[in-house]
Amino acid sequence: MKMDAKLVNILFLSITFLIIFFAFQTTTNLQRKILHSGSEKQSSFEHSVFTSLGLYYFIFSATCWFVPPFIAVVGPRWTLIIGTCTFLFFIAHFLYPLAWLLYFLNITLGVGSAFVYITQGNYIARNSDSNTVTRNSGIFLTFQQTSYIISAILIYFKYINVAEFTNSDRYLIIGILTFLCLIGVIMLYFIRLPESNQTIEQEKQNSCAAVFLTIRDNIVLLLERDMLLLVVIFVYSGLVQGFYNGVYGPAMVYTQRINMDIYPDELSFIGYILKGCGGFLGSVFFALLGDLTVRWGRDVFMYVAGVFHLTTFIIIYINIPYESSFGENQAASVVDPPNFYLAIICCFLYGLGAALYTVNIYSMLAGGFVAESSAGFGIYKFFQCFGCAISYLYSRFTNLYIQIAILIVLLIAAVACFGIVERTARAKQQEQANAD
Repeated sequence: MKMDAKLVNILFLSITFLIIFFAFQTTTNLQRKILHSGSEKQSSFEHSVFTSLGLYYFIFSATCWFVPPFIAVVGPRWTLIIGTCTFLFFIAHFLYPLAWLLYFLNITLGVGSAFVYITQGNYIARNSDSNTVTRNSGIFLTFQQTSYIISAILIYFKYINVAEFTNSDRYLIIGILTFLCLIGVIMLYFIRLPESNQTIEQEKQNSCAAVFLTIRDNIVLLLERDMLLLVVIFVYSGLVQGFYNGVYGPAMVYTQRINMDIYPDELSFIGYILKGCGGFLGSVFFALLGDLTVRWGRDVFMYVAGVFHLTTFIIIYINIPYESSFGENQAASVVDPPNFYLAIICCFLYGLGAALYTVNIYSMLAGGFVAESSAGFGIYKFFQCFGCAISYLYSRFTNLYIQIAILIVLLIAAVACFGIVERTARAKQQEQANAD
Protein backbone atom coordinates (compact mmCIF):
# COMPACT_ATOMS: atom_id res chain seq x y z
CA MET A 1 0.00 0.00 0.00
CA LYS A 2 1.42 3.39 -1.03
CA MET A 3 1.93 5.84 1.81
CA ASP A 4 0.43 9.32 1.45
CA ALA A 5 3.06 11.68 -0.02
CA LYS A 6 2.31 14.44 2.48
CA LEU A 7 2.73 12.04 5.40
CA VAL A 8 6.10 11.00 3.95
CA ASN A 9 7.07 14.68 3.88
CA ILE A 10 6.15 15.08 7.56
CA LEU A 11 8.07 11.93 8.55
CA PHE A 12 11.15 13.01 6.61
CA LEU A 13 11.11 16.47 8.23
CA SER A 14 10.60 14.88 11.66
CA ILE A 15 13.55 12.50 11.29
CA THR A 16 15.75 15.31 9.99
CA PHE A 17 15.03 17.51 13.00
CA LEU A 18 15.40 14.61 15.41
CA ILE A 19 19.05 14.49 14.30
CA ILE A 20 19.49 18.28 14.35
CA PHE A 21 17.77 18.83 17.71
CA PHE A 22 19.68 15.95 19.31
CA ALA A 23 23.01 17.50 18.29
CA PHE A 24 21.96 21.00 19.32
CA GLN A 25 20.33 20.02 22.62
CA THR A 26 23.28 17.86 23.65
CA THR A 27 25.62 20.77 22.96
CA THR A 28 23.57 23.20 25.04
CA ASN A 29 23.33 20.70 27.91
CA LEU A 30 27.12 20.29 27.89
CA GLN A 31 27.76 24.00 27.32
CA ARG A 32 28.53 24.96 30.91
CA LYS A 33 30.85 22.00 31.45
CA ILE A 34 32.72 22.81 28.24
CA LEU A 35 33.03 26.51 28.99
CA HIS A 36 34.25 25.85 32.53
CA SER A 37 36.85 23.29 31.50
CA GLY A 38 40.19 24.80 32.40
CA SER A 39 40.77 27.38 35.12
CA GLU A 40 41.59 30.08 32.61
CA LYS A 41 38.12 29.91 31.09
CA GLN A 42 35.97 29.75 34.20
CA SER A 43 35.93 33.42 35.14
CA SER A 44 35.68 34.73 31.58
CA PHE A 45 32.55 32.71 30.83
CA GLU A 46 30.78 32.97 34.19
CA HIS A 47 28.60 35.84 33.00
CA SER A 48 28.55 34.95 29.31
CA VAL A 49 25.89 32.25 29.44
CA PHE A 50 23.28 34.42 31.18
CA THR A 51 23.93 37.45 28.98
CA SER A 52 23.91 35.39 25.76
CA LEU A 53 20.56 33.85 26.77
CA GLY A 54 19.06 37.32 27.03
CA LEU A 55 20.45 38.21 23.61
CA TYR A 56 19.02 35.02 22.16
CA TYR A 57 15.43 35.67 23.26
CA PHE A 58 15.53 39.34 22.27
CA ILE A 59 16.77 38.56 18.74
CA PHE A 60 14.45 35.56 18.40
CA SER A 61 11.34 37.62 19.19
CA ALA A 62 12.38 40.55 16.97
CA THR A 63 13.09 38.27 14.00
CA CYS A 64 9.66 36.61 14.13
CA TRP A 65 8.09 39.53 12.25
CA PHE A 66 10.45 39.17 9.29
CA VAL A 67 10.35 35.41 8.79
CA PRO A 68 6.98 35.17 6.94
CA PRO A 69 8.07 37.55 4.13
CA PHE A 70 11.42 35.73 3.98
CA ILE A 71 9.56 32.44 3.46
CA ALA A 72 7.44 34.11 0.78
CA VAL A 73 10.57 35.11 -1.16
CA VAL A 74 12.97 32.15 -0.78
CA GLY A 75 10.56 29.34 0.15
CA PRO A 76 10.50 27.00 3.18
CA ARG A 77 13.37 24.74 2.05
CA TRP A 78 16.04 27.44 1.96
CA THR A 79 14.61 29.20 5.00
CA LEU A 80 15.06 25.98 6.99
CA ILE A 81 18.58 25.42 5.64
CA ILE A 82 19.70 28.98 6.43
CA GLY A 83 18.16 28.81 9.91
CA THR A 84 19.68 25.42 10.70
CA CYS A 85 23.15 26.57 9.62
CA THR A 86 23.16 28.87 12.66
CA PHE A 87 22.69 25.75 14.82
CA LEU A 88 25.60 24.14 13.00
CA PHE A 89 27.92 27.12 13.54
CA PHE A 90 26.90 27.36 17.22
CA ILE A 91 27.81 23.71 17.82
CA ALA A 92 31.07 23.89 15.86
CA HIS A 93 32.37 26.94 17.72
CA PHE A 94 32.74 24.86 20.90
CA LEU A 95 35.74 23.19 19.27
CA TYR A 96 37.51 26.35 20.42
CA PRO A 97 35.05 28.56 22.35
CA LEU A 98 35.61 32.31 22.60
CA ALA A 99 33.54 34.75 24.70
CA TRP A 100 32.98 37.34 21.95
CA LEU A 101 32.08 34.61 19.47
CA LEU A 102 29.56 33.13 21.92
CA TYR A 103 27.73 36.47 22.06
CA PHE A 104 27.77 36.84 18.27
CA LEU A 105 26.59 33.28 17.63
CA ASN A 106 23.71 33.70 20.10
CA ILE A 107 22.56 36.65 18.00
CA THR A 108 22.69 34.57 14.82
CA LEU A 109 21.12 31.64 16.70
CA GLY A 110 18.17 33.84 17.67
CA VAL A 111 17.65 34.68 14.01
CA GLY A 112 18.08 31.06 12.94
CA SER A 113 15.69 29.74 15.61
CA ALA A 114 12.96 32.08 14.39
CA PHE A 115 13.57 30.85 10.84
CA VAL A 116 13.43 27.21 11.89
CA TYR A 117 10.48 27.13 14.29
CA ILE A 118 8.17 29.32 12.21
CA THR A 119 8.99 27.51 8.95
CA GLN A 120 8.39 24.12 10.58
CA GLY A 121 4.85 25.17 11.39
CA ASN A 122 4.36 26.55 7.89
CA TYR A 123 5.61 23.28 6.36
CA ILE A 124 3.26 21.21 8.55
CA ALA A 125 0.36 23.40 7.38
CA ARG A 126 1.32 22.89 3.72
CA ASN A 127 1.26 19.13 4.18
CA SER A 128 -1.97 18.91 6.19
CA ASP A 129 -5.71 19.32 5.93
CA SER A 130 -8.36 19.69 8.62
CA ASN A 131 -8.41 15.92 9.21
CA THR A 132 -4.64 15.33 9.39
CA VAL A 133 -3.22 18.53 10.89
CA THR A 134 -3.39 17.33 14.53
CA ARG A 135 -1.90 13.95 13.60
CA ASN A 136 0.95 15.57 11.66
CA SER A 137 1.66 18.05 14.45
CA GLY A 138 1.74 15.16 16.91
CA ILE A 139 4.14 13.16 14.72
CA PHE A 140 6.57 16.05 14.38
CA LEU A 141 6.52 16.93 18.10
CA THR A 142 6.92 13.24 19.01
CA PHE A 143 10.23 13.10 17.14
CA GLN A 144 11.25 16.42 18.68
CA GLN A 145 10.61 15.13 22.22
CA THR A 146 12.43 11.90 21.36
CA SER A 147 15.56 13.87 20.50
CA TYR A 148 15.39 15.66 23.86
CA ILE A 149 14.94 12.40 25.80
CA ILE A 150 17.85 10.69 24.04
CA SER A 151 20.07 13.70 24.71
CA ALA A 152 19.13 13.87 28.40
CA ILE A 153 19.59 10.11 28.94
CA LEU A 154 22.98 10.18 27.20
CA ILE A 155 24.24 13.00 29.39
CA TYR A 156 22.78 11.50 32.57
CA PHE A 157 24.52 8.14 32.16
CA LYS A 158 27.69 9.32 30.40
CA TYR A 159 28.59 12.85 31.52
CA ILE A 160 26.60 13.73 34.64
CA ASN A 161 29.58 13.28 36.97
CA VAL A 162 32.18 14.69 34.56
CA ALA A 163 33.36 17.99 36.04
CA GLU A 164 35.22 19.19 32.94
CA PHE A 165 36.49 17.99 29.58
CA THR A 166 40.00 17.64 28.29
CA ASN A 167 40.74 19.19 24.90
CA SER A 168 40.78 15.80 23.21
CA ASP A 169 37.40 14.86 24.74
CA ARG A 170 35.93 18.18 23.65
CA TYR A 171 37.20 17.79 20.09
CA LEU A 172 35.72 14.28 19.86
CA ILE A 173 32.30 15.15 21.33
CA ILE A 174 31.80 18.42 19.46
CA GLY A 175 33.19 16.90 16.26
CA ILE A 176 30.57 14.13 16.35
CA LEU A 177 27.73 16.54 17.17
CA THR A 178 28.83 18.93 14.41
CA PHE A 179 28.87 16.07 11.91
CA LEU A 180 25.36 14.98 12.94
CA CYS A 181 24.01 18.51 12.56
CA LEU A 182 25.69 18.78 9.14
CA ILE A 183 23.89 15.60 8.05
CA GLY A 184 20.62 17.18 9.12
CA VAL A 185 21.34 20.35 7.13
CA ILE A 186 22.10 18.28 4.03
CA MET A 187 18.88 16.29 4.49
CA LEU A 188 16.87 19.53 4.52
CA TYR A 189 17.89 20.13 0.91
CA PHE A 190 15.81 17.09 -0.06
CA ILE A 191 12.53 18.06 1.63
CA ARG A 192 9.66 18.29 -0.85
CA LEU A 193 6.87 20.81 -1.17
CA PRO A 194 3.37 19.53 -1.90
CA GLU A 195 2.68 19.73 -5.62
CA SER A 196 -0.23 22.13 -5.07
CA ASN A 197 2.14 24.69 -3.60
CA GLN A 198 4.92 24.63 -6.18
CA THR A 199 3.32 27.16 -8.54
CA ILE A 200 2.39 29.49 -5.73
CA GLU A 201 5.91 29.43 -4.38
CA GLN A 202 7.41 30.21 -7.79
CA GLU A 203 5.09 33.20 -8.21
CA LYS A 204 6.01 34.56 -4.80
CA GLN A 205 9.70 34.17 -5.41
CA ASN A 206 9.38 36.32 -8.53
CA SER A 207 7.60 39.16 -6.73
CA CYS A 208 9.34 41.44 -4.25
CA ALA A 209 5.90 42.86 -3.50
CA ALA A 210 5.26 39.61 -1.60
CA VAL A 211 7.49 40.96 1.19
CA PHE A 212 5.35 44.03 1.81
CA LEU A 213 2.10 42.16 1.33
CA THR A 214 3.16 39.53 3.87
CA ILE A 215 4.13 42.14 6.47
CA ARG A 216 0.78 43.83 5.96
CA ASP A 217 -1.02 40.49 6.30
CA ASN A 218 0.86 39.81 9.56
CA ILE A 219 -0.43 43.02 11.11
CA VAL A 220 -3.97 42.45 9.85
CA LEU A 221 -3.95 38.89 11.21
CA LEU A 222 -2.73 40.02 14.64
CA LEU A 223 -5.63 42.47 14.90
CA GLU A 224 -8.26 39.80 14.24
CA ARG A 225 -10.35 38.85 17.27
CA ASP A 226 -9.44 35.16 17.23
CA MET A 227 -5.72 35.83 17.01
CA LEU A 228 -5.88 38.38 19.85
CA LEU A 229 -7.56 35.73 21.99
CA LEU A 230 -4.88 33.19 21.09
CA VAL A 231 -2.17 35.65 22.13
CA VAL A 232 -3.13 34.88 25.75
CA ILE A 233 -2.10 31.23 25.45
CA PHE A 234 0.97 32.19 23.40
CA VAL A 235 2.17 34.39 26.27
CA TYR A 236 1.28 31.72 28.83
CA SER A 237 3.31 29.11 26.93
CA GLY A 238 6.35 31.40 27.16
CA LEU A 239 5.83 32.24 30.84
CA VAL A 240 5.48 28.60 31.88
CA GLN A 241 8.48 27.59 29.75
CA GLY A 242 10.59 30.28 31.42
CA PHE A 243 9.26 29.19 34.82
CA TYR A 244 10.17 25.55 34.31
CA ASN A 245 13.61 26.14 32.80
CA GLY A 246 14.69 29.17 34.81
CA VAL A 247 12.89 28.78 38.15
CA TYR A 248 11.53 25.33 38.96
CA GLY A 249 14.58 23.34 37.83
CA PRO A 250 17.00 25.39 39.97
CA ALA A 251 14.42 25.54 42.82
CA MET A 252 14.48 21.75 43.13
CA VAL A 253 18.26 21.86 43.44
CA TYR A 254 18.16 24.78 45.91
CA THR A 255 15.72 22.95 48.21
CA GLN A 256 18.32 21.28 50.42
CA ARG A 257 15.82 19.52 52.67
CA ILE A 258 14.44 17.46 49.81
CA ASN A 259 14.88 13.77 50.71
CA MET A 260 17.25 12.51 48.05
CA ASP A 261 20.57 10.70 47.93
CA ILE A 262 21.75 12.03 44.56
CA TYR A 263 23.80 14.94 43.31
CA PRO A 264 21.94 18.15 42.36
CA ASP A 265 22.86 17.76 38.68
CA GLU A 266 21.34 14.29 38.72
CA LEU A 267 18.07 15.67 40.09
CA SER A 268 17.95 18.24 37.29
CA PHE A 269 18.48 15.66 34.57
CA ILE A 270 16.03 13.15 36.08
CA GLY A 271 13.47 15.94 35.96
CA TYR A 272 14.46 16.75 32.41
CA ILE A 273 14.11 13.11 31.33
CA LEU A 274 10.65 12.86 32.91
CA LYS A 275 9.62 16.13 31.27
CA GLY A 276 10.64 14.63 27.93
CA CYS A 277 8.71 11.43 28.69
CA GLY A 278 5.58 13.45 29.44
CA GLY A 279 6.03 15.44 26.24
CA PHE A 280 6.59 12.25 24.26
CA LEU A 281 3.43 10.55 25.58
CA GLY A 282 1.32 13.63 24.91
CA SER A 283 2.66 14.02 21.38
CA VAL A 284 2.43 10.36 20.44
CA PHE A 285 -1.20 10.31 21.64
CA PHE A 286 -2.11 12.86 18.97
CA ALA A 287 0.13 11.20 16.39
CA LEU A 288 -1.93 8.02 16.78
CA LEU A 289 -5.36 9.45 17.67
CA GLY A 290 -5.31 12.91 16.13
CA ASP A 291 -8.74 12.36 14.58
CA LEU A 292 -10.24 12.66 18.08
CA THR A 293 -9.78 16.42 17.87
CA VAL A 294 -12.01 16.44 14.79
CA ARG A 295 -14.78 14.65 16.71
CA TRP A 296 -14.38 16.18 20.17
CA GLY A 297 -12.73 19.51 19.43
CA ARG A 298 -9.31 20.90 20.35
CA ASP A 299 -10.74 22.72 23.36
CA VAL A 300 -11.42 19.43 25.18
CA PHE A 301 -7.72 18.53 25.14
CA MET A 302 -6.76 22.09 26.06
CA TYR A 303 -8.93 21.75 29.18
CA VAL A 304 -7.14 18.50 30.01
CA ALA A 305 -3.76 20.24 29.54
CA GLY A 306 -4.98 22.96 31.91
CA VAL A 307 -5.84 20.36 34.56
CA PHE A 308 -2.36 18.81 34.27
CA HIS A 309 -0.65 22.17 34.68
CA LEU A 310 -2.95 23.30 37.49
CA THR A 311 -2.17 20.05 39.32
CA THR A 312 1.52 20.70 38.74
CA PHE A 313 1.34 24.17 40.27
CA ILE A 314 -0.55 22.90 43.33
CA ILE A 315 2.02 20.16 43.96
CA ILE A 316 4.89 22.63 43.58
CA TYR A 317 3.14 24.99 46.03
CA ILE A 318 2.86 22.35 48.76
CA ASN A 319 6.22 20.67 48.11
CA ILE A 320 8.76 23.43 47.40
CA PRO A 321 9.43 26.36 49.81
CA TYR A 322 8.81 29.81 48.32
CA GLU A 323 12.39 30.86 49.18
CA SER A 324 13.74 28.27 46.73
CA SER A 325 13.36 30.66 43.80
CA PHE A 326 16.11 32.85 45.30
CA GLY A 327 18.81 30.31 46.19
CA GLU A 328 19.85 27.50 48.53
CA ASN A 329 17.75 27.22 51.68
CA GLN A 330 16.71 24.96 54.55
CA ALA A 331 13.13 26.26 54.67
CA ALA A 332 10.14 24.03 55.37
CA SER A 333 7.26 23.47 52.97
CA VAL A 334 3.70 22.22 53.48
CA VAL A 335 5.05 18.73 52.81
CA ASP A 336 7.85 18.50 55.36
CA PRO A 337 10.42 17.47 54.35
CA PRO A 338 9.93 18.17 50.62
CA ASN A 339 9.40 14.95 48.71
CA PHE A 340 11.72 13.90 45.88
CA TYR A 341 9.03 11.94 44.01
CA LEU A 342 6.52 14.79 44.14
CA ALA A 343 9.23 17.10 42.80
CA ILE A 344 9.99 15.00 39.74
CA ILE A 345 6.36 14.03 39.02
CA CYS A 346 5.77 17.74 38.46
CA CYS A 347 8.31 17.58 35.61
CA PHE A 348 6.35 14.75 33.99
CA LEU A 349 3.00 16.54 34.37
CA TYR A 350 4.46 19.77 33.02
CA GLY A 351 5.82 17.97 29.94
CA LEU A 352 2.53 16.15 29.37
CA GLY A 353 0.46 19.32 29.64
CA ALA A 354 2.90 21.29 27.47
CA ALA A 355 2.67 18.62 24.75
CA LEU A 356 -1.13 18.78 24.75
CA TYR A 357 -1.34 22.53 24.35
CA THR A 358 1.60 22.74 21.93
CA VAL A 359 0.09 20.16 19.57
CA ASN A 360 -3.25 21.95 19.68
CA ILE A 361 -1.66 25.36 19.08
CA TYR A 362 0.14 23.90 16.06
CA SER A 363 -3.11 22.29 14.92
CA MET A 364 -5.08 25.52 15.35
CA LEU A 365 -2.54 27.67 13.47
CA ALA A 366 -1.89 25.13 10.72
CA GLY A 367 -5.54 24.12 10.34
CA GLY A 368 -7.52 27.24 11.23
CA PHE A 369 -5.20 29.79 9.61
CA VAL A 370 -3.98 27.80 6.61
CA ALA A 371 -3.59 30.76 4.27
CA GLU A 372 -1.69 32.75 6.91
CA SER A 373 0.16 29.88 8.61
CA SER A 374 3.63 31.46 8.46
CA ALA A 375 2.24 34.74 9.86
CA GLY A 376 0.35 32.82 12.54
CA PHE A 377 3.42 30.90 13.67
CA GLY A 378 5.44 34.14 13.59
CA ILE A 379 2.95 35.78 15.96
CA TYR A 380 2.95 32.66 18.15
CA LYS A 381 6.73 32.53 18.50
CA PHE A 382 6.99 36.29 19.05
CA PHE A 383 4.63 36.27 22.01
CA GLN A 384 6.06 33.01 23.35
CA CYS A 385 9.54 34.55 23.40
CA PHE A 386 8.06 37.69 24.94
CA GLY A 387 6.54 35.55 27.70
CA CYS A 388 9.87 33.80 28.28
CA ALA A 389 11.69 37.12 28.55
CA ILE A 390 9.11 38.53 30.99
CA SER A 391 9.35 35.36 33.08
CA TYR A 392 13.15 35.60 33.33
CA LEU A 393 12.80 39.27 34.25
CA TYR A 394 10.26 39.13 37.09
CA SER A 395 11.44 35.76 38.47
CA ARG A 396 14.54 37.50 39.84
CA PHE A 397 12.38 39.66 42.13
CA THR A 398 9.35 37.52 43.04
CA ASN A 399 9.13 34.42 45.20
CA LEU A 400 7.94 31.04 44.01
CA TYR A 401 4.36 31.38 45.28
CA ILE A 402 3.74 34.72 43.54
CA GLN A 403 5.00 33.26 40.28
CA ILE A 404 2.69 30.26 40.66
CA ALA A 405 -0.26 32.59 41.28
CA ILE A 406 0.53 34.55 38.10
CA LEU A 407 0.72 31.33 36.08
CA ILE A 408 -2.58 29.98 37.44
CA VAL A 409 -4.47 33.19 36.58
CA LEU A 410 -3.00 33.29 33.08
CA LEU A 411 -3.59 29.54 32.59
CA ILE A 412 -7.31 29.91 33.29
CA ALA A 413 -7.54 32.90 30.94
CA ALA A 414 -5.56 31.08 28.22
CA VAL A 415 -7.72 27.95 28.30
CA ALA A 416 -10.90 30.04 28.24
CA CYS A 417 -9.72 32.14 25.28
CA PHE A 418 -8.64 29.06 23.32
CA GLY A 419 -12.03 27.48 23.96
CA ILE A 420 -13.79 30.54 22.51
CA VAL A 421 -11.66 30.43 19.36
CA GLU A 422 -12.19 26.69 18.90
CA ARG A 423 -15.95 26.90 19.34
CA THR A 424 -16.09 29.76 16.82
CA ALA A 425 -14.06 27.74 14.30
CA ARG A 426 -16.27 24.67 14.73
CA ALA A 427 -19.41 26.78 14.30
CA LYS A 428 -18.06 28.16 11.01
CA GLN A 429 -17.23 24.66 9.80
CA GLN A 430 -20.76 23.51 10.67
CA GLU A 431 -22.29 26.43 8.77
CA GLN A 432 -20.19 25.62 5.69
CA ALA A 433 -21.17 21.94 5.91
CA ASN A 434 -24.85 22.83 6.12
CA ALA A 435 -24.52 25.25 3.19
CA ASP A 436 -22.89 22.54 1.06
